[in-house]
Amino acid sequence: MPGRRRTLEYRETEGNIPLRISLDTAKSLKVTLTELLASVHIATLQDLYEALPPRRRMRALKNIAVQIPVNLRNLYPSRTLRNFFLCVSPAIDMRLGHWSLEEILRRVHHGFRLGLEEKEMLRQIRRNVGGERNPIGRALLLPLKTLLLRVINTNIGTKAFSGSISNLGTISMPEPFASQVRGFGLILPRGMFYGANVGVFSWKETLTITIGSCMANRDFETAFFARLARLGLPVTVRCNEPYTPSGALPYQRGVNP
Repeated sequence: MPGRRRTLEYRETEGNIPLRISLDTAKSLKVTLTELLASVHIATLQDLYEALPPRRRMRALKNIAVQIPVNLRNLYPSRTLRNFFLCVSPAIDMRLGHWSLEEILRRVHHGFRLGLEEKEMLRQIRRNVGGERNPIGRALLLPLKTLLLRVINTNIGTKAFSGSISNLGTISMPEPFASQVRGFGLILPRGMFYGANVGVFSWKETLTITIGSCMANRDFETAFFARLARLGLPVTVRCNEPYTPSGALPYQRGVNP
């Protein structure tokens, strides 16, 4: 994502949409809600890419790919409370020209279906487990192994993607607790390389979309929610930072309270 990263500040922008309208919109486009939001995510990154000056656009990565975690418990029942997921990663190649939202929707929809096939999941599991079974890897001391895996993840795992979107699904609680809870919040992990990550969940009749960003500007959040509004979705947006036209904080650390 183009733009300056901030190392000390972190911005959370939350958009709330009526759940039924969101589902009806996705159904009218013949995709799931996750596929719709992932497509909007990719289309937004394309908007930012196309807005770059020509020279910066030439140096920018041409592949826009978004990671979508998939809960493996639906395929392989497990009681573990640890992370148990793999990722589907739909992508577009900007060297092929501009992609319309309809084209992105089709690509994400069919790519998601292929990525969810059991043989594709087994391929990823085999690749991940293969590294742990490697005799050289098993012989390395843990500190060296941790350092090596961190380097591999940065150069191969993270840099291969442009962002991530996680749909946590529907949150439910039993009574009498449910009637006392007004809503939930989501704090996403910082992604210095991505710049911004997206998390989604629904509670009662509201769909909540949270964008966690370490970018100095608000270009991604603005373009993302603007695209949803153009689809006819009534979005109510709030943020933990006051708005300024430049997108920067209206104070300097250590100067103003």
